[in-house]
Amino acid sequence: MNIILASSSIYRQELLGKTGLTFTCHPPHVDEESLTQTLLSQGASPLFVAEGLSKAKAQKVFSQIPSLPMTSSESLIIAGDQLLDFQGKILNKPMTHEVALQQLSLLNGKEHNLITAITLMAAHQVWHLNHVTRLKMKQLSADELQNYLLSDLPYDCAGSYRIEKQGIILFERIDCDDFSAIQGIPMIWLSNRLKEIGYEFFKRQT
Repeated sequence: MNIILASSSIYRQELLGKTGLTFTCHPPHVDEESLTQTLLSQGASPLFVAEGLSKAKAQKVFSQIPSLPMTSSESLIIAGDQLLDFQGKILNKPMTHEVALQQLSLLNGKEHNLITAITLMAAHQVWHLNHVTRLKMKQLSADELQNYLLSDLPYDCAGSYRIEKQGIILFERIDCDDFSAIQGIPMIWLSNRLKEIGYEFFKRQT
């Protein structure tokens, strides 16, 4: 079975690479903003927006399998989405310093949820998980927030922080049963599903 990561995220690629399994990457090219607005107009919560985006990405790449090189019907699609839920409001990737500063100022000293949705899709089965991490930021000064952003440059990260680097220092508390979920893929859950399917880990080359 071919493993296809439906993402262009270097963070997800690095995480999946830790499995030691061979995989290819194919960005799903889903209009996330349009789909998000549609789901919100239907009354979807941030959690179900993340789920909807994750499933849409998996379905998009799955539908393209016949035209993809080096793939077959025996393929497993791995797709994910991550967003920040602050008091029922979705905070997207900031993309600019100004928006990132606004987001961190909003989160400063408060709790929020980081939602990591992941979908596995094969020819006859779909697996899905909505993983929620509860985080509380320290109360930090305006200078500390500014200097943090200039240090980590987390402008492509949900919530405007890069937890793998100095972003960890922003937090007073993190409630999570799988720290890798914060980085983009809940690896414990994923590796459990792969094992159930029959993948062999730590396979040595002979």
